[in-house]
Amino acid sequence: MKITVAFLVLVLARISLFATGDTVTSDNANATTVAKYQLGLKYLKGDGVPKNVAEALVRFYDAASEGNADAEYAIGMIFAHGEGVPRDFVEGLARVNIAAANGNADYFKERDQMEVKLGNEGTLLAQQRSRLILNSYVYHVN
Repeated sequence: MKITVAFLVLVLARISLFATGDTVTSDNANATTVAKYQLGLKYLKGDGVPKNVAEALVRFYDAASEGNADAEYAIGMIFAHGEGVPRDFVEGLARVNIAAANGNADYFKERDQMEVKLGNEGTLLAQQRSRLILNSYVYHVN
C-alpha cells in the first residue's frame, strides 16, 4: 500500500511538471538525476534520514525514468531481495537488465547471474517487462 501511494505521488508530480510546460535543460538534468539517486540511497540506508524503502523507491523511480542506471539497478536489487517489497525476481531482473544496457560491467555480471537463476521462461518475462518499463519512460530534455 505504501509503495502504491508513493508511486501515485510520483506520477502526480510528473504530471504537474509536464502540465506547467517546465523542461529540464541538459546542463542540469544529469546533476539533478544523480541527486535524486543519492537521496534515494540515503532513504534506503537511513543515512541522515529515517530509513524508508518506499521513499527510496520514489527517488529511484524518478532518477531511473531520467536514464540513471544506478537508480535502475537499485530498484532491481530491492525487488530481487524483497527489501520492503514482495520479492519479485522478474521485476528485479527487468530493472538490472535496463541498468546493464547502459554498459556497466558489474551490472552485466549481476544480470547474467539472475538470468541463470530465473531460467529461460523467467528471463523472457523479464525482458518483456524491461521493454514495458522503457516504453513508459518519457525523457523531456532540451
